[in-house]
Amino acid sequence: MNLTVLDIKKKEFRKVMRGFDPADVREFLEEMAAEWDQLNTRNRDLQTRVVELETQVRDFRQVEQVLQQALKKTEETSRQQMELIRQQAEATLRESDLKAARLVDSARNEANEVRQQIVFLEQTRTDLLNRLDGILTTFRKNVDDFRSELRETAPRVPVNPPVQVPAVPDVPAPTVPSAQTPQIPETPPAPRKINLDHLLNTLD
Repeated sequence: MNLTVLDIKKKEFRKVMRGFDPADVREFLEEMAAEWDQLNTRNRDLQTRVVELETQVRDFRQVEQVLQQALKKTEETSRQQMELIRQQAEATLRESDLKAARLVDSARNEANEVRQQIVFLEQTRTDLLNRLDGILTTFRKNVDDFRSELRETAPRVPVNPPVQVPAVPDVPAPTVPSAQTPQIPETPPAPRKINLDHLLNTLD
């Protein structure tokens, strides 16, 4: 039974002997009607508020669903991006390792080549020094031989015979002695010809 304020105000009671005072009953009914009216107003307000809250809850649920979908999509996108970044990082690391290995191998090869070149240059230097020492030794020997040959084939300087000075006589007019015929020096032998081609071939 839906009791309204008007029902409370128009409620009629039977009159009996020694019953309630009608004025008190009417006053109580008026107060009860007013209170009931306030309760109905509050109930309507609460129902309106409930409808509003239900609407908000429904909107919030829709927003929550959209957010969950967006979050799920974001998580999936983030997971894919993280996987892509991980793959790229692994590929970069592998490429870096390969480059580092190639650089190390190249450095080792260059170091080996440099060591081989150093050994070759040292051997070449030793060979050149030995060859130069042999050439200098041969050159010194040829120079010594050349000097010896020059000393052996050098012309001898002739010695002029002493001039005899005549004794001065006691006579006033000195007698001039006849001039002696000077001796012709012997012709020195021709110097020995040095074989320059042989000397140059020896120096080469």
